Amino acid sequence: MKVLHITRDFAPRDNGGLSRGVETMVRMAALARPDLEQAVLSFDGYRPRRAGPAELVVAKGPWGPEARLGGVGALADARDFARRFEPEVVHVHHAMLWPFAREALPAAPAVFGLHVLQRAMGRLRGVEAASESERLEAQALEEAAVITVPSVFCRSQLATTRAPVIVWPLAHHDTPEARAEAERDHPSGTPDRLLYVGRFADVKGIVELLAAMPRVTAARPGTTLVLAGGLPDNPKAERRWRRRAEAVPGVEVAGWLDRDALRHRYAESALLVAPSWIETYGLAVQDAMAHGLAVVASATGALVERVTSGETGWLVAPRDSEALADALIEACRDVGELRRRGRAAARSIRAGHLVAHHLEAPRQSYALALESR
Repeated sequence: MKVLHITRDFAPRDNGGLSRGVETMVRMAALARPDLEQAVLSFDGYRPRRAGPAELVVAKGPWGPEARLGGVGALADARDFARRFEPEVVHVHHAMLWPFAREALPAAPAVFGLHVLQRAMGRLRGVEAASESERLEAQALEEAAVITVPSVFCRSQLATTRAPVIVWPLAHHDTPEARAEAERDHPSGTPDRLLYVGRFADVKGIVELLAAMPRVTAARPGTTLVLAGGLPDNPKAERRWRRRAEAVPGVEVAGWLDRDALRHRYAESALLVAPSWIETYGLAVQDAMAHGLAVVASATGALVERVTSGETGWLVAPRDSEALADALIEACRDVGELRRRGRAAARSIRAGHLVAHHLEAPRQSYALALESR
């Protein structure tokens, strides 16, 4: 069986949850079906109205051929790459790429990987008019043979769909380093070192987190919040967020970190903060928990599928900086409790959120897609 993944920013290019999430799904599919042939077509940094490289770069990846394009000049070559692979199923991971996939491969059953709830985010931001992303998301949901979603929460947001919806979690790929880190005592020094990992955006709760910090530092002088993240594809907006964050005492902007650098941040941190307004999965939360960190998170979206208040972390109302500050102050007050919840967090990931626990999802997704022909 041959599956072509069409996505954006595929690993090792790390531009947020999508690149890591699709890499996880490709890995899981390979483990679930050893006979599977996979290829990846990644629109790395692509913008329809932005000039970019005209060359399609093709290389051999761990699971099959990988082709990458960054500009409109490579679209014809990308189309040829997709057709030459002759996939039996095409798995589209970004709504904006749906028209390309259907035009290039009209005969192949198409699976739509819903990674972002565009309409839900629009409502949270108070935007009533549907964006182009929302329109294409709706089109993909209507036309797909199968829909994959990363969480039970995501599935609950799809009231009715013609196609079957498969929950395909972006499960944790365990490593000896993560296991070793989870077994040591957290935090290594002061409990007052907080960590945020992710993109800089309003829906990630950055505004509320920055608003909470003055209360936290007043109650616990010396507390530091490290922001590991940014906006790699929008340097101008990232600079604005950086200036805003660095104006808050106790906040350090570490920038976008690779996985090795991030592991070092886990090792020196007391806990992870995830104050999002909405999350369709929460890869950063899962990763930090696997490394033995307790989490202070918003009680929203898929975060409640990972964090259990009182056991593996603290849950607070989203968009409430006062409640967030109270939880951070409480969490940092008791080092023993931090360690207990951190160990429980690591155990919970290994008990139910590893890749090996969810291999039926790729098998079922692609089997149903083939049956739809």
